[in-house]
Amino acid sequence: MHRESYKFIEHASIKRRDFLKISGMFGLGLATFPVGIPLAEAVKFDKNLYKVSRSRTGMGTIVSITTFSPSKDHAEESIALAFEEIERLTKIMSRFDSDSPVALLNRDGFCNKVPPELSFVIKKSLQYHQISNGFFDITVKPVLDLLAQSFKDQKKLLRDNKKIAELLKLVNAELISLHGNDMSFKKDGMGITLDGIAKGFIVDKAIETLMKQGIKHALINAGGDIRTIGDKGNNRPWKIA
Repeated sequence: MHRESYKFIEHASIKRRDFLKISGMFGLGLATFPVGIPLAEAVKFDKNLYKVSRSRTGMGTIVSITTFSPSKDHAEESIALAFEEIERLTKIMSRFDSDSPVALLNRDGFCNKVPPELSFVIKKSLQYHQISNGFFDITVKPVLDLLAQSFKDQKKLLRDNKKIAELLKLVNAELISLHGNDMSFKKDGMGITLDGIAKGFIVDKAIETLMKQGIKHALINAGGDIRTIGDKGNNRPWKIA
């Protein structure tokens, strides 16, 4: 990871507003949930289609799935399966779930027989790391932990240039070792966060679940990560504001 990516944290104390800006930049998964969001909706949209929507909290945000289908029951069943897939993959990708492969990797420095979905996402992350000349880097977790601790303790930890320099030595995706389905770090103290890539991947997989169920018109919005299938029916476009 290029040191220039973190120049803004040097010689700086951190306030709450600054922390929220930084956490949004690096994908800390913080979210302010909207008030009054409809959790469920199923209405006759026209003579051929039902509009069926469901919303749940997940992945640090509100996840909404909307479909237009001739069968209300089939749409509801398909949406339920999509949410099950979201939950399954979140348990694999989350660094906050102590039993997840990502948490085990961060804790022990290695993880054997990682799930294929996790292996795919990490390999993609390494590709993006290379394409971006190191500016996309999932091993940024040690720096994020410093930011979080500084915010929590209300201490000016970011003035500790020596500590920052030590942590930056751990930020380098090229220090991730992959051997088949086994994964490890080449340096002690490293850690990964998939906040910047996993949500989009999970949305894609949820869309695939809907498509396998024969859904032809759908939109998933996971806190700004949006994907659609087709239009809203009868050639009506989706409107995304």
